[in-house]
Formats: sequence, structure tokens, C-alpha cells
Amino acid sequence: MRARCDNKNHPAYYNYGGRGIEYDPRWSIFPNFLEDVGEKPYPEATLDRIDNDGPYSKQNCRWADRVAQRRNSRQIVKVTIGEDTKLLSEWCSVYDITLGAIHRRLRKGDDIVTALTRPKAERFLRG
Repeated sequence: MRARCDNKNHPAYYNYGGRGIEYDPRWSIFPNFLEDVGEKPYPEATLDRIDNDGPYSKQNCRWADRVAQRRNSRQIVKVTIGEDTKLLSEWCSVYDITLGAIHRRLRKGDDIVTALTRPKAERFLRG
């Protein structure tokens, strides 16, 4: 965490310190970090920021496995329809449409909700 945020020579710096991600200054001292987040609950656990644009802090960090971390990455697209927010891949399952079809519809000018929810017959007629 500290190297990614502080060391401009770290390979991942551009994704962390390079885009303004910081850590709680208290965490420069390991016992303070440990007091705030505790020991790793299992060997595969990694430190995860709940808000990927937010800092490493007690309020914004948790222990998570790699799957949970991937689902919380910046590359994951979340879509809200009504009051329900799901990953785009989950909406594709709900509406029985592939990610490829969604991307084609977006390139043709559909907004994300229309691309997902347009009735199947219309989908095939419009491409």
C-alpha cells in the first residue's frame, strides 16, 4: 500500500499515488495500521478500498479475497435501473443478453438501460 502510493518507481504507482490515492498518515507506523484493520482474517485476504477513488483509511478499507477485489475494481461497470444497482454482467444474465451485444448497441447509440431492456424482437431488428 505505502509503496504503491509513495514510490514513483513502483510498477503500480500510476494507479495509486499517481492518481492521488493516499493513506492515513497514522498508517506509516504499522501498529496503528494493525489497530485499525486488524490481522488478516485468512491467508488469501488482501486489503481492499471500498471506494476505489478514496484513500486507504479505517473507514474505507476491509479485508477481501481476490474475487471480491475484482468485483470492486475500476474496470467493473455497475448499472442502476430504477433503484437496483448490479454489475453489468449480472444485468446481462437478468435480461438474457451477452456483453458483446450490449457493446454493439452502445456503439450504435443506445444508452445502457435501453441496450439492456429493449425487447428481444427489437434487439434483433435493430442489430
